[in-house]
Amino acid sequence: MSYNLRLFFITFYKSFFQSKGTHAQLTHKRIRFLLLFYLVWPAWGIIIWISFLLDDLFFHGYRNQPVDKPLFILGNFRSGSTYLQRLIAKDKDQFASARTWDIFLSPSVILTKLFSFFLSIDRIFGSPIKKIFKKLDARTLGRVDIHKISLFEPEEDENFLLHLWSSFFAGIMFPFLEDFLPYFYFDNRLTPKEKTSIMGFYQRTIQRFLFTRSEHVHFLSKNPSFSPKTASVLQHFQNAKIIYLVRNPLEMIPSTINWLRF
Repeated sequence: MSYNLRLFFITFYKSFFQSKGTHAQLTHKRIRFLLLFYLVWPAWGIIIWISFLLDDLFFHGYRNQPVDKPLFILGNFRSGSTYLQRLIAKDKDQFASARTWDIFLSPSVILTKLFSFFLSIDRIFGSPIKKIFKKLDARTLGRVDIHKISLFEPEEDENFLLHLWSSFFAGIMFPFLEDFLPYFYFDNRLTPKEKTSIMGFYQRTIQRFLFTRSEHVHFLSKNPSFSPKTASVLQHFQNAKIIYLVRNPLEMIPSTINWLRF
């Protein structure tokens, strides 16, 4: 697995020097976003990759973690996949689904264990730190109406691939779509080596996630963005089950446009 530094620097260069006439023009709001992003994301990314290396040193058993009959919810965006995922995820005896917290803050075994340790201490004092996180969550992510987001709710684990910078979700933040088109046509446009590398990273991330759970559960994934990865998913998870949602295009397409516009 390797970070797509080339694409990362292309988006960096275009953001500051070739944004004129694009959806990423340097408005005051855009500049604030870029400054915040480049102050936080690279630094946190280094911590995450160090934690991945520490996993291989201290928790290498995660590589033997079985991913038994994972359930993938696919389909077009805005087809009800979030609702279905969160409904199924309520059955915690059978399924485990990655939350926004798991994806962005603790994608490694060691970070998950560290956060669990700190939260266990926090509970002794009445969970003041957790309450602060929940208030911040409600005042920031909780204000997004068109797609309900929370650190503590299941989310699309395509976002794990942002830790490789090998996801077209990065093209939402950096709308230079010509550079992200191969990921829109994953199975057809990427080389076998690229597909193996990206899906191998994804599979190990899911193994890490399940390794930190004491109970035997099936991994629940909701990713409309995995629709162009269907062949790769079945190649890497041969006992996977797939639910493919269908919604009337006359409703789905306007809803998708509204979401992207937002």
